[in-house]
Amino acid sequence: MRKGDEYAPLATLTMGNGKDIIRHLLSRQTIGEFPAAYILLFLIIYTVFACLSSGMAVSGGLVVPSLVIGAAFGRLYGQLIWFMAVSGNDSERSYRASQVWLDPGVFALIGAGAFFSGTSRMTMSICVIMVELSSELHYLLPVMVAIIMSKTVADLISEPLYQYMLRLDSVPYLQAHLLRPGFEQLTAADVMASNVLTLRLREKTPVVLNALRNTTHHAFPVVEEVREEKADEDSFGRAETRGKRAKFREEEERRVRHKFVGLVTREDVQIYLTLPALQIPNQTSDHSGVCSHGSNAEIAPSVLAVNKMTWTEWLTHKTSLFFVFGGARWSEMWKKNNSKDGIAEDDQIHANENNSHNSSGDTPNPFFVDVRRLPPVLDFSLIVNRSPWVIPPFFNLQMAYHTFRMMGLRHMVVVDGDAVVGIITRKDLLVDTLLRRLRGLQGESNGGNTQNTSLASPLLPFERNGGNDSPRSRTEAHSRTFHSSPAHSSETDVPDLLFLESYPKSSGPPQ
Repeated sequence: MRKGDEYAPLATLTMGNGKDIIRHLLSRQTIGEFPAAYILLFLIIYTVFACLSSGMAVSGGLVVPSLVIGAAFGRLYGQLIWFMAVSGNDSERSYRASQVWLDPGVFALIGAGAFFSGTSRMTMSICVIMVELSSELHYLLPVMVAIIMSKTVADLISEPLYQYMLRLDSVPYLQAHLLRPGFEQLTAADVMASNVLTLRLREKTPVVLNALRNTTHHAFPVVEEVREEKADEDSFGRAETRGKRAKFREEEERRVRHKFVGLVTREDVQIYLTLPALQIPNQTSDHSGVCSHGSNAEIAPSVLAVNKMTWTEWLTHKTSLFFVFGGARWSEMWKKNNSKDGIAEDDQIHANENNSHNSSGDTPNPFFVDVRRLPPVLDFSLIVNRSPWVIPPFFNLQMAYHTFRMMGLRHMVVVDGDAVVGIITRKDLLVDTLLRRLRGLQGESNGGNTQNTSLASPLLPFERNGGNDSPRSRTEAHSRTFHSSPAHSSETDVPDLLFLESYPKSSGPPQ
């Protein structure tokens, strides 16, 4: 900035935008334009405020600050080299043709690429960026050498800056490799979440709404009830005492097992509930007569009509909603309208419509799911993913980790045969989580009997407690408690259970 014959170097660097600052720092034959003291002061001020702004909600970015800090440090180093090597020139701003490489602007170019590479750990892409930024291909070799050396030194010192930012924002980022040798001892059963909330292929509507409103899970394993053998009705009729009948019912429940069918996501279930063909207009569906086993109930005609939809029709309906509302806004509005306040507001609107004898039957709020307009039992055959990634409990953790990361998965179901015993999400594979699991297993092994451990076969975590608390048994018990509870057998009890926080984030797979 100039005022008459005066020139303010520090104001030129601090009052401009990132593009102008980089242009000034990379300028050539301007050795005396920015003295070293001003560059050092600007470097300190800019670095401090760049660190403060990078952690704020303001979108400041990290690319331009990295280039500016690197260019300032490189120009400061270049001026030091120039004052040490060059002497006897007539002008302060000139140099001989053989000393062009001593221009501080060249060192600023090299410093910008090196600093950006050290923070981001990129190599070839930064070389291309710096060459396009300066249009000087003849400086590609020193830029490449500086970038490679900067990345090598930074890898030995710390993790990339972007990884620290993801950790501060609580983003579950998985590293490329698990470098700790202790993790080789872990299996899928050691890190999975055992208390899995499952939905049946044909499920009661109140149970589905309860799962959506009371949990934050992004996906639900879908199971199908299979009876291993037919119940002996004659033996039940010959039971004389109440104790024998109760024992017979327990044995009959054990004969029913839940066979894994696939995986269904939260967004698909929410969109499925808003299908126009699924709604029952001008009447209230009766949920009180639904038996405890939703798979045995009669399917409504609206559900059968939805099952006849093709995959193209379903995908068109799904994408149309996301194009109109957007994925983030859709999830936010669905959660807002199906909360306590949203349901109370819609009930008031529904009461006003009934008082005004409005029989149009149109739902005023497209995000609100009215249980009175839905069939008693839902069928997820249309939206269930029947080919998700599944692994056995003894699957090696290293292989599961690399599969999870390379395939870009969000959920991995752990099955024992055809029964769901657990689920693994991204947060279950974080290094801190794995360290806690490893310390817990080491504490159990050190606290128990250590004699003859060399001859003992490896055990799963649930087998160390005698085998009665296996993930399979816990999952079956959890499923029976959730689906067969008397509180879920009628519609009148559903509003009292919709907002119970009985499934915190720690009890199942996180969102």
